[in-house]
Amino acid sequence: MFNQSEAAKDLPVSYKCCATAVELIAQKDIEAVGNAFFLQWGYETRSGETLARRIARWYVAKMLSSSTFGFVTHDRNGTLTSLAIGRCEGDAPLFEGQAVLPAYQRLEEEISLSEEGRETLALYHMLYAANAALRERVAKRGRVFEAELFFLWVSPDARGLGLSKTILEPVKSHLETRGINEYCLFTDTNCDWHYYERAPFSILDKLPWPDKAGSGWEGEEIMVAVTLN
Repeated sequence: MFNQSEAAKDLPVSYKCCATAVELIAQKDIEAVGNAFFLQWGYETRSGETLARRIARWYVAKMLSSSTFGFVTHDRNGTLTSLAIGRCEGDAPLFEGQAVLPAYQRLEEEISLSEEGRETLALYHMLYAANAALRERVAKRGRVFEAELFFLWVSPDARGLGLSKTILEPVKSHLETRGINEYCLFTDTNCDWHYYERAPFSILDKLPWPDKAGSGWEGEEIMVAVTLN
């Protein structure tokens, strides 16, 4: 089973960026990961900042509850500059048995108390369902993935410095030690999805978002494969 001390052995010491090495995600990073999610996707909440930040905390807690690997970089001041978080089949969650994550079930109950919160939760649950449908469609064509990247992020203040490549290097190393030569990720047409049209990425399938009860949410969910060699 995977644990953080095991991952440390897989992490080359030469990954340097912004005066710090790539590090394993730790408890101290959880709040910053929530802030990163808010900065990237807070616009999806049709309400004020308070609800948007609560939804970011819910999403990150739910994601980290099943994540088995996570890497981060910081600048000289200790501010988060990039992250890559995901899951390998068969590995134990990073924070399993540790009371370090907010309970996402409780947060979801709080969010659902408002109409705006229920609308946003409906969007995310629709995305989860779309991802599951894409996995099934792709699996029927013989592509089954043992690993998935949940969250790839680079701070707006650090973009253009090659951090995306830097933060993905330890992911590649980590997966290769487990004999995994490709992984998947999901994005959508409201993001910079054209980034995934070049190697080592390849778009596997797309699925239009359903317009439920005239919600106004528009887009396509996209499943992407990433080849490591």
